[in-house]
Amino acid sequence: MSNSGNRGVRACCVGAAMLVLVVLAPADGLLSRTAGAQDAPVTFYQWTADAAPDLDPQSGAGQDATDIVANLFLALTDYDPVGGEVLPALAAAWEASDDGREFTFTLRDDVYWVRYDPNTHITARVRVVTAPDFAAGLQRLCTPGGGQLGALLRDIVVGCDAAAPDVDAPDARTLVVALKQAAGWFLSLTPAIRPAPADVIDRYGAGWTLPGNLVTTGPFVLTQYTPGQRVALARANTYFPQDLQGAGNVQRVIYDIVRDTNAGFSLYLEHKADTSMLPALEVAGFVGQRPDEAALLPAQRVAYLGFINDRAPFNDVRVRLAFAAALDRAAFAADVLGGAGRPMTHLAPPGVVGAPAIDQIGVRYDPELARAALAEAGYPACAGFPYVTLLAHQSTSAWVDFMVGSWRDVLGCSKAVFKVELADFATLLTRTGPDTSYADLPHLFTLAWHGEYPDEHAWVGELLDCKAAPRTRRPCSETDDLIVQAAGAGDLARRRALYAQIEAQFFDPEGTIPLVPLYQQAYWLAVKPWVSLPPQLAGGLATVGRVRWDDVVIDGELQQRCRRKADDTSACGGPSVPLPLPATPTETPSPTSTPRATAQPNADLGDISIPVTATPTPTLSARPPGPP
Repeated sequence: MSNSGNRGVRACCVGAAMLVLVVLAPADGLLSRTAGAQDAPVTFYQWTADAAPDLDPQSGAGQDATDIVANLFLALTDYDPVGGEVLPALAAAWEASDDGREFTFTLRDDVYWVRYDPNTHITARVRVVTAPDFAAGLQRLCTPGGGQLGALLRDIVVGCDAAAPDVDAPDARTLVVALKQAAGWFLSLTPAIRPAPADVIDRYGAGWTLPGNLVTTGPFVLTQYTPGQRVALARANTYFPQDLQGAGNVQRVIYDIVRDTNAGFSLYLEHKADTSMLPALEVAGFVGQRPDEAALLPAQRVAYLGFINDRAPFNDVRVRLAFAAALDRAAFAADVLGGAGRPMTHLAPPGVVGAPAIDQIGVRYDPELARAALAEAGYPACAGFPYVTLLAHQSTSAWVDFMVGSWRDVLGCSKAVFKVELADFATLLTRTGPDTSYADLPHLFTLAWHGEYPDEHAWVGELLDCKAAPRTRRPCSETDDLIVQAAGAGDLARRRALYAQIEAQFFDPEGTIPLVPLYQQAYWLAVKPWVSLPPQLAGGLATVGRVRWDDVVIDGELQQRCRRKADDTSACGGPSVPLPLPATPTETPSPTSTPRATAQPNADLGDISIPVTATPTPTLSARPPGPP
């Protein structure tokens, strides 16, 4: 298997290796503006509640830090969340060995390490990024500080579990990675693998990511980093390869650091933030009153109803089919979730590498099929059906009411049949875990699965493989043999075909139905009228992905008029005064962060705070299967 090509349809421009100094505009280190441009550089204002974002590309950073890192450091490959495939980035091409246990990447020769000096506002090209830089990055990932990506690599890369990965760089442009077994899904990890400048890290130690020390490879450079106050970046088009540049017009990005989501949302309402997450208590009112500013963004997370497959009556596939076909998931998403979710009939959501096309596989709402299947199992109109326990998260009582009501209306099962237990997340995990005694198991349970990387293997391969002790306790079958084949296949077309077959064997009416996918989770993002998001976000529930800020388009003139409060509220997207907020935060800061400081004005930039880069990302997450 091999792959090569350019990002999008932009022309390629390959430069020679040399040292080049680029003088940036004063004050903020912004690139000089083109003729006819606006007086103010086009700025994307963001906020974060992370008091000190970790900018080390080999650490397990939080979401905001992950987005910043993705714009500072070009990865080995890129990820297309629309087409669900891996694309070239710093690697121009790659090839898998015949046995699938070795990947060889050919690197570009026109991507540079660059350093921005915050005192002189000069950016200098230092040297070309080489294969040994990626070998150093993989070495760092294979240490205990490598986060979730490191944990995944230790499972698959030879020697990584001993902090000595079998990675070879026979020349400056060739990187060879040896795997423990054939694993086509390894390629889906490479959009998160970034180079490391070993010489810089050796020189500055833990301070290597500070402005003035930091060298980067991406479309932006770091111009300010003040923990508790602000992080700022400037676009680096002068030395970033033309064919890798995004089509957006953002010249700088500013993150102001706030104490919590309420403070960030207040800045959005004052036109000082271009986007914002919504506090939980504000979602319904904001979406209802300002629908044009509400963007629904998908997550790589699917909520599901699980069956204990070896416990009667759900050890009978006909009963599982009946309970699945009796659920109108479209009505569930509309009536219970308020439209904040995509109904799912198979497991992996759109955008995942290898996932089947949406709505082509799985059991749909079919009352006649549901009643017939239950009757065939020996329970016509639910007569003689035993009492069963449904264990659900304590926040999902409305879910339970919908499902139990559906089974009553469609199947004829009395509500008294269901013993409903609402519990916290820890209890849900314990009660459905592999060590739970049979007597303590529920018959039914609700959970959600979050793919740690954008590949089907992270879904059917990790959630449902019978050898991985699934919570459903499904028995092994020929489908597990297909999972092994799909994991090892190197050709994407073959992987897609195998995964479509696997999902059909699990979720079609003739399948084993170990669980019922309910919906792809999503969240609301407030977006100002002057912001045009890239396809992976603007497509709403059609895609998943992260933001590349050089793909964002800002109407700078409208933005600045509204920030000066010189425009009417209709053009600016709503009143420019904060709505009343709860006295106590409705969303708590990240538990891994230090106490937050409120955003402070900056003498150079003005009082221009904030917003959030919110995106379900293809980057890796340490989150376990979560509560709905």
